Amino acid sequence: MEFSESILCAAGDLELDPEIVSEEAGKVYSELQSVIEAHGPEAVEPLVPILVWVLEGLASCRAQLKESEEEAEREKGERKELLERFQSERALRKESQERYLELDDQFEQERRAMRGREKERGQRERELERKAREQADQLVALEEQKSILARDLSTLKHTHNKVSCPFPLFLKKERFKKPLTFSGLFPLLSCCTVTGTFWRGGGTRRGETALCLPEVPLAIQSLLKLQSCR
Repeated sequence: MEFSESILCAAGDLELDPEIVSEEAGKVYSELQSVIEAHGPEAVEPLVPILVWVLEGLASCRAQLKESEEEAEREKGERKELLERFQSERALRKESQERYLELDDQFEQERRAMRGREKERGQRERELERKAREQADQLVALEEQKSILARDLSTLKHTHNKVSCPFPLFLKKERFKKPLTFSGLFPLLSCCTVTGTFWRGGGTRRGETALCLPEVPLAIQSLLKLQSCR
């Protein structure tokens, strides 16, 4: 027993997992103990270095396997986290894209509405400019017409004041002086002749009550009747 333990303990220092080495060494020790009891210590002495190498390799493989498993677990967790992040980012991207398309459609509708309002405003401005020009032209025409009418009115007033004669007032004065006869009537008519028209009624506007030349005998007869009645 002591020999076998010394052989097993002479394997050297190993930087392995103590639990793994101790577990595997315990199993091997049990088998070697059986062989030593059956054949003696010399039978297992050449096997000790081989067994130690096997135990070292086994422990190293076990450690690498455990490290690989831990690395795989870490990578699996990272991959799961990346997958979740990717899915979340993809959902956010999809939502952002849908929002962008919605906003783009809204902006396009607003741009179309703005262009329509701008077009309508331009049309209204052009219409207002056209109406303003028409009104300005009408105002200028009215001013010109007013000026022409004022000149015509001034001319007519001047002509009327120049050629008018108070015929009824003159007849009234002459009627009280002497009887009206043909010899006294014709000079009165001749002094009140205005372009072939006689005036009566004391009016100051042309065209109120006019006697044309063919009506002169009738007017004379009326005046004579009026004189005879007095």
